[in-house]
Amino acid sequence: MHSIGGQFFRVGAAVVATGVSVKMMDDYLDKDLDLHGNIYHVLKEGLLPYALVALALGSLGAPSIAVSLFLSAYCLGMAFSPLDRLPTDLVGYQEFLVLMLVQFLLLPWVRVLNSLAVIACVQILDDLIDQDIDQGDNLVQRLGFGEAMIIGGFCLILGVYTDWMVTVWAMLLMVVINLWQPGDFPPERLS
Repeated sequence: MHSIGGQFFRVGAAVVATGVSVKMMDDYLDKDLDLHGNIYHVLKEGLLPYALVALALGSLGAPSIAVSLFLSAYCLGMAFSPLDRLPTDLVGYQEFLVLMLVQFLLLPWVRVLNSLAVIACVQILDDLIDQDIDQGDNLVQRLGFGEAMIIGGFCLILGVYTDWMVTVWAMLLMVVINLWQPGDFPPERLS
């Protein structure tokens, strides 16, 4: 059995590495939309392999946490495009349902619930920070400030209740990622 300190840092390594992979994947998909703060403009085509390495490292720390966080982030991304036809020839909501079913069949339901709550909370907080930058594709703008804060608060409470360690690490990582942006690199690194 692991000590609480060892477990805290093992979970932290899984959450941080997986969170970095999710951020990289998001930046890869949004490379043409985000001209500032997008790490794709620093790493170029190297971004995708690094995202996969980060996900693999997260899986070494705590496999069920890493897999569930990544799949939950993907699923919530599909929720924003429920009727868009995807390369699998499915539409967004169908991929969402398939991946959620897979998660609930192969992972503990509390793990899946925690991952969904944590990712939703992070998304709402990120959209709150970016509400002046985003052009209509933002939960805070879609739902309204008060409604988004209620849902975000509920997700935060649910996250802490179901797995406080994952939730704490995810919130810390979100703060760090929002404080540091690739735009902080010298201009010669961005060319």
